[in-house]
Amino acid sequence: MESWLPPFVAFLLVICTRAADQDVCTDNCMCKPEGRGLLVTCEGGNLATIMDSVPHNTARLMIQKLTTTHVLNKTHFGQRDLPITKLSITHSALQDVESAAFAALISLQELDLSENDIKTIAADAFSGLSGLHFLKLSSNRLAELGTMLTPLVSLQELDVSDNHIADLPPSALQSQSSITSLRLDGNQLRSLKGSAFTSLTLLTHLKVRNCNLFYVNEDLFEAIPRITVLDLGGNRLSRFPNSVAFSRLQQLRELYLDNNELLKLHPSQFADLNLRSLSLSGNRLIELPDDALKGLLVEDLDLSENKLQHISGDALKPLASLLTRLTIAYNPIRHLNANIFSSLHQLEFLNISSCSLSTLPAKMFSNLYSLHRLDISWNRLQNISEDLIDVFDRISKVNLQQNDLLCDCHIRPLRDWLRSTKSGHKLYCIPGSYGQYCGSLRCTSPENLAGRRVALLDNSELEDCGAGSVQAKLPAATQVGIVMACLVVALSVLVITLYLWRRGRTRKGLKRIIFKPRRKRDSHDDEDEENEKIDPLADVDNDSLKESHRSFVFRHYFDQMVTDPKLLSRPSVSQPPSESQLQTQRDSMYSSNPSLYETSHNSHSIVVGIESAV
Repeated sequence: MESWLPPFVAFLLVICTRAADQDVCTDNCMCKPEGRGLLVTCEGGNLATIMDSVPHNTARLMIQKLTTTHVLNKTHFGQRDLPITKLSITHSALQDVESAAFAALISLQELDLSENDIKTIAADAFSGLSGLHFLKLSSNRLAELGTMLTPLVSLQELDVSDNHIADLPPSALQSQSSITSLRLDGNQLRSLKGSAFTSLTLLTHLKVRNCNLFYVNEDLFEAIPRITVLDLGGNRLSRFPNSVAFSRLQQLRELYLDNNELLKLHPSQFADLNLRSLSLSGNRLIELPDDALKGLLVEDLDLSENKLQHISGDALKPLASLLTRLTIAYNPIRHLNANIFSSLHQLEFLNISSCSLSTLPAKMFSNLYSLHRLDISWNRLQNISEDLIDVFDRISKVNLQQNDLLCDCHIRPLRDWLRSTKSGHKLYCIPGSYGQYCGSLRCTSPENLAGRRVALLDNSELEDCGAGSVQAKLPAATQVGIVMACLVVALSVLVITLYLWRRGRTRKGLKRIIFKPRRKRDSHDDEDEENEKIDPLADVDNDSLKESHRSFVFRHYFDQMVTDPKLLSRPSVSQPPSESQLQTQRDSMYSSNPSLYETSHNSHSIVVGIESAV
């Protein structure tokens, strides 16, 4: 009985001691044992009141939403010798930090003043904090760093993101040779120069996202040779340094260039880099040529949300030895080369969703022996072939949601697979999607089956596919292309027809202008009529007459001859023929072309002319 009593008494003493410590917390604070000290969390109230009431063994003090304190000074922390190692004052509308404000907290290792309205920090505000390892000043209103960081010779992690810093002079970080992680995100730096980082010889993580950067000096890469994570995403970079500059970063493992304005990649842009992750998403890349990724070793490549319309069949071959994750989602590709993934034997995750793909050759995935997860959702796939379903059977997860499934006879393999137990644990949806779109794949066409669940379709509802039936409708873009081609051909034929018609009319006009145009007769015309009389056969060899015309004239020559001399002198009983009638006679007699002879002659002249010719 006596053997276990002392340990029990000791246990009660510990419980009572800790309970006593908890009792001293004010109403707006909560105390919790943590290691050898206490974690004290406070919300609201006044900072001076809180500091007067916190237990003497407080190790971590977390304060937020102070109501009356806007300036930090040494009176808040200098009244008691507290072993605080971490101090956090956030969301409290602090505006200024005065000189030597934390000098009494000699054990302080971590300081978080984020999410305030701090505009100014005195140059010696952090004096006495030679042991500080972590400083977070993010989401304030600082316009510059000045020399306030000079006392922090042991600082390893610095976060000044989301402030109003426009420039980073070399003097700002010259004493921070121990820094390994630096966050500058959300400032307005516009450019990044290596001179600001020359003293950061141990820097391994640099994040400069959303800083409105237009360019990065090549000397930056000389200043940070030990960098392992470089994040330049969310800026306005339209070009990037060449491969020579990158080749200095032999320890780089993660490179983020997403959401910039890159238009193209230079040949061997990332040569000699050995990366875990490379993000180029959200840029303006139109194509990925063969040599763009030459010499690059990477495990995770993200090309999503670009403007890629073409990816060369050999563009991904240089990545074959290491690539395990590939994302090409949200690109207007429409068509992928059947052999584009053939060399990626290590690939485990492939996302080609939202790419407007209408077909997927089954052999596209035949060499992906390590593939575990495939996302082909939000495309325009109308049919899932049996060969593609065989691929589904050998992988762990597949996302098929939101495709334009055509429910005809060719949907049966997919329907049967959805009904089987194999599909139950394989289908998945992207986070945030509605569950009904995941396993419950639905028809898009034909109209009478639109919205129906594929797995519930009966054979009687599916159109019979004969030997000559088309497996899938042509994509809309192809149909439009065919229509446009037909219109171009029709327009070309119309233009050629009009040209030939106009040319034929012109040729007829040329035939007519061989002869003098009809004009008004004057007094001299009758006197010279005999001399100007045209022999009916005068132009029989003229090139303006076709052979058929000459034959016609010769054939009718003797038919119209008057052989009885009495008829030559017999007066006409009827009215003499008009000029137009005579002209019609001559036209029908000598040529199929109208008005070959436009001079006027009476009937006697015609007969005499013919006789005299005989």
